[in-house]
Amino acid sequence: MNKIPDGNKVTAKKANRGRPKTFDRNHIIDIAMMSYWKEGPIAVSINEICKRAGVSKPSVYREFGSEDGLKRAAVSTYCDLLIAQFERGMDLESNFVQILDSLI
Repeated sequence: MNKIPDGNKVTAKKANRGRPKTFDRNHIIDIAMMSYWKEGPIAVSINEICKRAGVSKPSVYREFGSEDGLKRAAVSTYCDLLIAQFERGMDLESNFVQILDSLI
């Protein structure tokens, strides 16, 4: 415990509990998304994703609930990226065929 001055008295600051602040949800999703894309979602284990991301398996389970939760988060992020790319393409002053070509 760290002691913090509080006016005329000194109070004890409790240590943070739970996963460390270094856990980056988006980083885990990016690693999972790229791994699933390159190797297939069945071929990549959650242990391998944890190893690649440098996080513990319990941390991933706390954040995503299960391996399926991580896969859902990765697919959802991938869909969001596709939609954002499509929306950016629609802003171009191009015809529809050119927009589709740029997306593909």
